[in-house]
Amino acid sequence: NSDIITDEHKELIQMDIINDSNITIKDLKSMNANSKVELVINSCLGFCNKFYNPNFEIEDLAKAFKLNFTTLFEFARNPYSTYVLDNDLYKFSYANINTILRDYYNVDDVLIDVRNYDCIRALDNSALKNRVNAHINGYIEEIYSTIEKGKLSSEGLLELLINDNISDELKKLIVSKETAEIEYCEYINSNIVEALLDKQQIKLTLDNIISLMDNVPRSKLGEYINEHHTEIDITEEFIKSNDDFMRFFFDEIDLTYYVNNIGKGYTGILKIKNDDNIALIIKNKLCLYDVDDFAYLVYNTFLFEEYCKLYPNEINQELKDKNIEFVSEVIVAMYFVAKRLKLVFFSEVIKCIDAECLNLIIKEEPPLTFIRSIEDFNILSNSCKEALLRMEIDVILKEKILCTMKDYDTKHWLSIMKKSLKIETKYDPIGKEFYNELKRRNVNCRKKFFTIEFYE
Repeated sequence: NSDIITDEHKELIQMDIINDSNITIKDLKSMNANSKVELVINSCLGFCNKFYNPNFEIEDLAKAFKLNFTTLFEFARNPYSTYVLDNDLYKFSYANINTILRDYYNVDDVLIDVRNYDCIRALDNSALKNRVNAHINGYIEEIYSTIEKGKLSSEGLLELLINDNISDELKKLIVSKETAEIEYCEYINSNIVEALLDKQQIKLTLDNIISLMDNVPRSKLGEYINEHHTEIDITEEFIKSNDDFMRFFFDEIDLTYYVNNIGKGYTGILKIKNDDNIALIIKNKLCLYDVDDFAYLVYNTFLFEEYCKLYPNEINQELKDKNIEFVSEVIVAMYFVAKRLKLVFFSEVIKCIDAECLNLIIKEEPPLTFIRSIEDFNILSNSCKEALLRMEIDVILKEKILCTMKDYDTKHWLSIMKKSLKIETKYDPIGKEFYNELKRRNVNCRKKFFTIEFYE
């Protein structure tokens, strides 16, 4: 009845339990003061391999005592080990699980050490698998965490990461230890997905990208895709039918690798936040002419020029139709591009230039340079003509401009003319056309030699 149990006493009790043909369960119960018999049984190494007693079965022992074998040893498959396994009559420890895998299921030691959970999940409908799943957090904390570095399969890793019973903290531990690439990430929590992304463990598929768009910062996802340069199975039809995806793709992804996949006919490129992609779309003629895009691109000299070269006829027609009123900056930009590249819409741009546009133009080139680029002064707007007449330019040019102002009434025209040419009562004209215009308008004047005299 002493509380102290010696090794010799322990061995005697073990021998009695295992193969003493005379001992009964009743005898063992009488010996179980202070749970001595339970301690002896649970500490017996190789019990299931040694046990044989004609008076009772292991089931009887389990009913009489609280069996929980501390250390499983020589745990080969037999009715006794199966009973222990099926009824969870062993301490839940790394050593015992490894013993079960090795001795009962004949799993290779190397696999047990590095792919422990894969080994367990492969045991369909097994008692061990059920126990691990029922205590999955405990398994990770006490068993999986002791593995130095895991080599789980992609399927095994995914199974753990989508298990709602595992805390996020433990999932992050799992991610930190594993290297397998995740094939499909839709059901993984966003903060865990981001950790996988940081370790570059997510396979770049279209499905995964769509899922990641809502779970990680899009700029971060874009960087990940651009770093890998993986050819994603993407089609023009898919992009054009998914506005949100198209915005993400054009904003964040380097389209260089997808030029042949994304098709043509895009509009609204002004909404794209990535200037390199806008340039690529324009250079590869993947966009359609869009007046809003055109007006927006004026603030990017290179892209605006490329767009003008791509769509000169459409721009020309836009200017002719006058369906939209371009702001001065756009008109001036068109003027310089069309002039330099000799584009078809140059004359239509000239028609749009007013005094405000002219003031912007002469900041970049002298008035005379502007005038010399114009073949026909008739197409200039009246606002532009009046602005030119107020400037210090050659008199002959002023005369030519005045001669084109046919729609002005004579009184208004005379006022402008006299101010421009600084005339009081006399004027020496340079061109014949000017005097003819005076006569056409019935202005009170007479020509004396080379001088025109004005009178009331």
